[in-house]
Amino acid sequence: MPRLSRATTSPLGIAIREARNNHKYTLAQAAERSGCSSSMLSQIELGKTTPSEELLRDIERGLGLPKSALQKPWAASVESGVVGLEKALQLLQQIPTKEPADILKLLENAPSNLPEEIQWRLSAARAQALYALGQPWLALVYAHHTQVELLAADVEDSTQRAIEFCRFAIALSSELGMNIDMYEAMMLPLLKSPDLPVGTIMDAYAALGTINPQHLQTALRIAQAVADEEAQQRISKLIDES
Repeated sequence: MPRLSRATTSPLGIAIREARNNHKYTLAQAAERSGCSSSMLSQIELGKTTPSEELLRDIERGLGLPKSALQKPWAASVESGVVGLEKALQLLQQIPTKEPADILKLLENAPSNLPEEIQWRLSAARAQALYALGQPWLALVYAHHTQVELLAADVEDSTQRAIEFCRFAIALSSELGMNIDMYEAMMLPLLKSPDLPVGTIMDAYAALGTINPQHLQTALRIAQAVADEEAQQRISKLIDES
């Protein structure tokens, strides 16, 4: 499931948080004492990253723990992370051959606390499977998770993929009769990203046309500029219907 809270199942994260709470250190205080940033220590506590052995020693000193006190939970976190990643990759290989209901069943045992570059793929598969099974509300939830995880992930074409799932979310929200105005503020900054394919930009503005018809004109100008006659016809029809 997506990470909806700050709870952690990481052995190392649990051990560090317990030690920090015992000393009544805030996250910022513990991070300063350990010589790392608050965001880094937070990522470690949440099980989203595993520190180097050098940083591990610094955290032990910062929290006033004996040397190697965190070695065992650190090793357990490293092992569980590797096993979880391998399992997730195996699941991803099976998804293209599965039917929607089988995909959801397959993902029931998906590992948690995976890197964003893996997690977004699992969320995307859930979103698409749920929509295919006639569950647009749940599909919308996972479409939103996919966008967030994509923008946090350091993967190729993450912005382009996030835009595609924002379009998916607009379509779902419209189908559900929900207010879609918020998507304009979400998508427009993404469209300023360099090196986006022209087709992605054009389709994004066409999707935003359901919020503001002026965006349909922008989409039409792009279609005309690239001489895409099929897109021109499709967008012109949307303009006539708006």
